[in-house]
Amino acid sequence: MEVLQRKSIPIILDYDHKELATEVVMRADRVEVTWDDGKASWLLRIVNGEEVIRRYCKLPKNSDEQTLRSTVQKTLKDEGFEPDLMNTNIRAE
Repeated sequence: MEVLQRKSIPIILDYDHKELATEVVMRADRVEVTWDDGKASWLLRIVNGEEVIRRYCKLPKNSDEQTLRSTVQKTLKDEGFEPDLMNTNIRAE
């Protein structure tokens, strides 16, 4: 049996008894979306505690906020996070 600790919520994984294994969906502390001129693409920074996941997406620079938010939702889901946009900051500088 393995016990993992994530944001003070214990996750117990019992590999011998699959029916007892639980999975907790993580929530990102915050998501920052900025335009990266060097790579000519949008940079999504998913911050969860001290961990920072950086993902680039090839949407046009003039993409509207709704398109960017949809991309953030999909990326969060792909990375195993709950697609919650409450802590998302989009900066089109």
